Amino acid sequence: MNWRQKINRRIVVVPIADADEKRQIIAYPELGWSVEHRRVEAINPAAAPDWMRPALTAPGS
Repeated sequence: MNWRQKINRRIVVVPIADADEKRQIIAYPELGWSVEHRRVEAINPAAAPDWMRPALTAPGS
């Protein structure tokens, strides 16, 4: 049950240039965006939205 206490993956929208084809759900090349299913550790806190940044930089995350 411990694995249920922490979210370790998120669906994120990233620029096509930063896209990982292995994790890509859908791409919108005409807009320059890709939707991906990424592990929390793979999300760059500096590029994350303000509401997500505290969770990415918190100790133990």
